[in-house]
Amino acid sequence: MTSMIKMITVLMVLVGLMAFSGCGNKDTTVGPATTPFAGGQNGLSVAFIDGAPPDRVLDDQKQEFSISLTLENLGEEDIEEGEGYVEISGIDPAEFGLTEADMRQDLPNDIPGVKTYPGGTVVRSGKMLVEFEDFNYQQDLPGNWYPRIRANLCYDYATNATTAACIKKDMLANIERKEVCELTGDKQVFNSGAPIQVTKVTQTPLSSDKIQLQFTISHVGETNDRFFKVSTECDDKTTNQDKDKVYFEVMTEINGNKPECSGLSDASSDKSSGYVKLWNGVEQIVTCNFDVGDVNLDYEKLVNIRLSYRYYQFVEKNILIEDI
Repeated sequence: MTSMIKMITVLMVLVGLMAFSGCGNKDTTVGPATTPFAGGQNGLSVAFIDGAPPDRVLDDQKQEFSISLTLENLGEEDIEEGEGYVEISGIDPAEFGLTEADMRQDLPNDIPGVKTYPGGTVVRSGKMLVEFEDFNYQQDLPGNWYPRIRANLCYDYATNATTAACIKKDMLANIERKEVCELTGDKQVFNSGAPIQVTKVTQTPLSSDKIQLQFTISHVGETNDRFFKVSTECDDKTTNQDKDKVYFEVMTEINGNKPECSGLSDASSDKSSGYVKLWNGVEQIVTCNFDVGDVNLDYEKLVNIRLSYRYYQFVEKNILIEDI
């Protein structure tokens, strides 16, 4: 009896400690408040709702069912109504009593991105429900069938990235001396939550009045996801010239000048923006030269980059169509 009392006492103490420690874990902040973004490598997430579609349905027009999906914005870019679509594929719509037009819906509402507030508090509120109704398998099957239903999600998205360039009044003297900042080497880069990011920035002084920044653009999302030129169809054909394209733009002027960048197609007149193609998702480098003449101070300059693209991902599920 004494040993039993001791065991009960120990258990009560452990439970009390667990409850006490749990009281201190209610902080909803994500990531350190010193970074400009919440971060992450996702845009939207997409998932089937349980039971829609069901795991099994009957053949010969004996059971109607629906397909319902939840979309959640896990990244930091707001998506506006109509800036994307959901499409059902993998099955012939006529076999389920529907048309091709019934298998596609534009995004019906805005989906706000993750918001970061002072103190590092992060709020995720961007969710949406998309429903496809009135599926009813038409044929009388000779035996069971197990087709795969896929929901394709295609939407416009963007990434904001920041880094700090080092500017000095004498760009060639004492380049290794560490004062306000370093003229040469890799720079820290921050990205908003998104599946395509600036993963590396390297600075090099070119002359007494020029610096060079090299930006490495990478796809960091899921391997099966794809991306395209912004506001185009998510068409994965090999002949599609809009595949693997990301619009790159330097938003910042240094000493009153935007940079002249190479490695871009369809570049703007000042060459500070244009398209970079990540062939089959392989990372690419964009090189930008900044004119920093007539600088009389040493300082760090925040450089803002924006990447825009059309992003594609999918979710799929097999359902059993039972022969009755």
